[in-house]
Amino acid sequence: MRAVVFLLVLISLSGCDFLNRFEDKTQVILEIDSRWAGQARLDYLQDEIRNFMRSKNQRYDSLQRQNDTLRLKYKPNSQFELMASLRKEFPELIINDDLTQTETPYRYLVLRMPDKIRDEIIGMARDYNMDVIARLLNDRGIDTKFKSIGMDRIELELAENNVDQGLLNLITRYQHLALYLVSKDDASYGFTVTMADQTPLHLEHESVITGDSIIKAFAEEDRMSQQPAIAVELDDTSAEHMRTVTRANLGKKMAVLLVEYKYGEDKVQGYQDAKVLSVATIQGVFGKRFIITGLDDMQEARALADHMRAGELATPLRVVRVDGKTIPLENKVRESAKPEARTRQAQ
Repeated sequence: MRAVVFLLVLISLSGCDFLNRFEDKTQVILEIDSRWAGQARLDYLQDEIRNFMRSKNQRYDSLQRQNDTLRLKYKPNSQFELMASLRKEFPELIINDDLTQTETPYRYLVLRMPDKIRDEIIGMARDYNMDVIARLLNDRGIDTKFKSIGMDRIELELAENNVDQGLLNLITRYQHLALYLVSKDDASYGFTVTMADQTPLHLEHESVITGDSIIKAFAEEDRMSQQPAIAVELDDTSAEHMRTVTRANLGKKMAVLLVEYKYGEDKVQGYQDAKVLSVATIQGVFGKRFIITGLDDMQEARALADHMRAGELATPLRVVRVDGKTIPLENKVRESAKPEARTRQAQ
């Protein structure tokens, strides 16, 4: 009888321990910057429209993004009906005359995305961010359950002992890495960034590769400089492109640019910080494997390498709730507080 009672008590205690382990979970709610997702798509379309206009030899005075619209200013050409051509080439956009502008002889067009397409883009950004976070956590051996909430939120369920500020910072770190050829000082088609010594650096408009091309990345110490570095490996297509570019630009310079979304001292205003990690002369042809230097310390190198392996987030993320407790809006993104990290030159 005593043995039976002891066995029942043991089973009861084991069951409680199992339930406690099951219940020791932390729920984290993340919110994507839905406005950012839509504007990133417009930025892409802006470049595509510029390319289209050049292909048709259609001159224009300006093409600028203003919040959720693109504004095009041009002089009409009797040989080319621009609005009809744009509507055919970019069916996802609603294109109309801007009747508020009457400056002659110019014509103004307003281009915007329908709400349905914008919502689809936000949903795709949310799902893409979920995949990136899953890879980040799997890389650390952390199990989690994911669930999308509405159009712009993600719910994570993590073991309680895995959740700390360091992990939250890791999964919400938004950054974009790219390699650019350095252009001449008088380049008219490109953009300018400021280096650490406050000197301007002019870069070509199109990147050579971006972080999406990287399939392997590991933090290590550079053998030459003894400084923190990241050894990267590109996918086959990007590697071949890198070989083509370096072969054609021997003796020229290439820069590694890291753009990261950060918050100011007040923890409210968000901004993009563009950091030139390194600028080097292309001394030989290279492709699949190379080293990135210019990092502050090994901790930064490891964090950046982690994100390279997992992939870049599609949009900035903020933590809005942990275990039912609403987080103060220290991570709130304000549209008015998002200066461009890259100042584009005249078109």
